[in-house]
Amino acid sequence: MFSTLSNIERLIAIGILAYSVFISYINFINHSQLKSANSTIEKQGLEIENAAIQAEYLIQSVNLSEESNAKLLKERASLAKINEQYSKDIQLLNSQHIESQQQIKQLRQSSNEATKAWANDCVPVSAVSLLKYARASGCNQNRSTD
Repeated sequence: MFSTLSNIERLIAIGILAYSVFISYINFINHSQLKSANSTIEKQGLEIENAAIQAEYLIQSVNLSEESNAKLLKERASLAKINEQYSKDIQLLNSQHIESQQQIKQLRQSSNEATKAWANDCVPVSAVSLLKYARASGCNQNRSTD
């Protein structure tokens, strides 16, 4: 078959064969690049999905932190009120103590000799031991405890 073909036809056949090989090679390279690009796109898609999951996690963490912060601020305000009330109670008790001390001093310096003697006299040990176990309570009109 090749013997009947002229030189030009042989050159054309070789050119077509070379062109076919070249096109096949280009097609193979393009296919490889397409696979590589698809793989890169898939990896980037997974990275985007992971980034979205991480962003959602961080958003939830921030929301939880804000809720916790609000709760802590509320507790802090509550503790500040309790501390303020405690300070007021301490001041009240101190002023009552000072007033009681002044009243005791007045009783000890009373012009009434019986009151003065009573205020400056010693408290018996048995009375002190009874007071150790006593509890504070008020008395009604009949002098009995409530």
